[in-house]
Amino acid sequence: MQTPHRVVGSERAQTGKLRVDFVDPLFAVAIHIGFSDGLLQEEWFHRWNWPSGDATFQLLSFVLGFVTLILSWEGYHKSIEVRAIRSFWRFILDILIVVAYLIALVQFRNFSAVLSLLAAAYLLFILWDLFKRAEYQLPLSWRDWVTVGAFVALLLLAIVQGLVGGVVAVRWALLVLAFLVTAAYRVYKAALRWDGPIKTFRNVARDAFRYAPLV
Repeated sequence: MQTPHRVVGSERAQTGKLRVDFVDPLFAVAIHIGFSDGLLQEEWFHRWNWPSGDATFQLLSFVLGFVTLILSWEGYHKSIEVRAIRSFWRFILDILIVVAYLIALVQFRNFSAVLSLLAAAYLLFILWDLFKRAEYQLPLSWRDWVTVGAFVALLLLAIVQGLVGGVVAVRWALLVLAFLVTAAYRVYKAALRWDGPIKTFRNVARDAFRYAPLV
């Protein structure tokens, strides 16, 4: 006979699994809509030509959103393996984050919209982390501040894009910086401890090569 505590724990685990089963296909839906209603509608694709000019920039803008989505899916699963979703609100935030990705993929021709939506997704990350810590009664950690830093960086990029994004060189610089912020965020979130930005980055890179499978 199960104790009430075990019954509640089992129900929570089942609810958490159902929520993950709901959210996971949303990532696939976002990718499908992003390609079918976005990238695959491009003229250069139908002509089977390599994009040029603004189309090249727009393609990389799409790649930025796509890479962010894929890395987010991986990070999401790594996080819930350790701290399963208990809160209804974290579940709602999961849905909102994926919706932000979906719109960013469809709006890849509008770089201001892409940066704003990615900044909004990182703001939702912050709330997601806070709800997770409330669920498990955990104190704030340096990883939470990594998320805050990434949000602030993307928000600043979105503001600069809105002010002077018409300058081609500025727009390209912002795109490169957005990729760097995305990469740095994932690297630092994968770190076991914080030893400063440079040493932490070096430690994660070293461990990635050390434990990478040989193919």
